[in-house]
Amino acid sequence: MHGYWGNRTATIDWCENNYEVTHYVAEFWNTLSNFVLILFPLYGVYWSLKHIHFSKKHSTSDRKYFKIPTSLILCHVGLTMVGIGSWMFHMTLLYPMQLLDELPMIYGTGILIYANYEIIMSVYQLRLGQTASKPGPLAKVLSSKSLIISLIILYCSVVTFVYMSVWKNPIFHEVAFAIMSAVVICENVSLIRMLNMSKRLYAISFGYYMFGFLLWNIDNKFCSYLKTYRQGLEDFFGIDKTSIQASSLKAIGLNGIVVSLKSISEFHSLWHIFTGYGSYMCLLFLTEVHYQYYLIRTKAASSKEKIRPVGSKFFNMYYQLNDSLIVNEKESFKLKKCE
Repeated sequence: MHGYWGNRTATIDWCENNYEVTHYVAEFWNTLSNFVLILFPLYGVYWSLKHIHFSKKHSTSDRKYFKIPTSLILCHVGLTMVGIGSWMFHMTLLYPMQLLDELPMIYGTGILIYANYEIIMSVYQLRLGQTASKPGPLAKVLSSKSLIISLIILYCSVVTFVYMSVWKNPIFHEVAFAIMSAVVICENVSLIRMLNMSKRLYAISFGYYMFGFLLWNIDNKFCSYLKTYRQGLEDFFGIDKTSIQASSLKAIGLNGIVVSLKSISEFHSLWHIFTGYGSYMCLLFLTEVHYQYYLIRTKAASSKEKIRPVGSKFFNMYYQLNDSLIVNEKESFKLKKCE
């Protein structure tokens, strides 16, 4: 079906029928589902900035409150940019918007790789200081932040150049992104082992992401079956192009039912939801990593009390957060003020 944005120029056309729901959006469900990739990390940016402000306002020479590092905020921003790019791509199916979707996936993952590297090196250097050990030759090379940043920028630049000028096949982008994702997984596993972190939050994040990846593959490999299911619904309810364009209440009602039932088979949109939330959960995990490091560095983890996660009820809904770090800090501040 022809729509507002004209003929498709993107190198990919997903399994969802184009311009079926509205004349102004090429793939309605694939577009709408990006709200997860946009709203959740935007809240992460808000939450992080809020507690950075609290830390700066109430920290003293003898008490430094925990604050979110800049690299983690940039990870949230990167995830938001991926969501915006994906929204524009699926709404228009134009090639420039496709690049706006795919290239931020590379850049955002590059930021995440550096954010993980940054905390890994911080923990490693803290351990060296505690044991009075000397770093090996490889550790000395890897400890150069400028080198790691240069390598990440070089990789992203090469991928961008090749994908835009040499090999425009989406398979190249998928392989390049998969390599970076594998690096992120290795870094996260290393952090869990180095800090003896709970695996629960990361396992949930990884599970969401892999389930979304499974749905993405089903959408690609079994598209013909999904289209047959959708066509069967149209035949069963007697929906055709004429009835879709009709303005009668009966036609509108039947079309609404069919569109709703079809949405169940839009697995690419579900990929956005599950992988988007899984990626957000990964950033929550990285927040906990930084908090754990903060506790160790300030020797707050020397007691036998269980380490509490950072967050609010919305920011981290998998824990009871009545006694979370920020709550404790704010209550402690109020008590000192009363005294």
